[in-house]
Amino acid sequence: MDIQLTAIRRSELLNLPVIDIESKEEIGRVDQVWLDIKAHKVTGLTCTRKLLWQSGQRQSYFHWAQVEKIGTKAVLVNTKRQVNFNLSELVDSIACNELFTENDSKIGSTIGYQFETKTGSVISYLFVFQNSLCLPSGIYQLSPADVIGIDYTKVIAFETAIRSAEKYGSSIVEKITSTVEFFKEDYIPSTAL
Repeated sequence: MDIQLTAIRRSELLNLPVIDIESKEEIGRVDQVWLDIKAHKVTGLTCTRKLLWQSGQRQSYFHWAQVEKIGTKAVLVNTKRQVNFNLSELVDSIACNELFTENDSKIGSTIGYQFETKTGSVISYLFVFQNSLCLPSGIYQLSPADVIGIDYTKVIAFETAIRSAEKYGSSIVEKITSTVEFFKEDYIPSTAL
């Protein structure tokens, strides 16, 4: 049974099958997630289905009001509920945007965001440091309230918020190190060290 998610990262949503809630047919796979950068809210998604009998593909657009459920294995949409939305002021991704402070100092790069599956509201923007703020490596998160502005190439946030940003999970290096330390303490005899 698929678990319904309450929050998800944009990157985790990509490539999930999109299923019509009534017919149970696969419409395609998620390949774009549309973000309203002014409202800090996901407003829709695009899925693409490759057509085997033709050389091409079919794209379907769904407003967030049509998304019924997001699980770990699929996205269920209501195709009967027709909602149009304008893609002109939306962005698909903010990954690899440069992160600046309000004083125009480049701090790092954004790598994505996580959002609530029910409402589409952004919970946090995720970034990595690329300068000498003397913070440990890893992924950090910023609240939408700490973000001053977003455009197609950069994100501007308050420097105080960036400096006090919380880590988002552990980096792979930290996970490996902690696992080695665990086994070293409990399973490797001290004479072997």
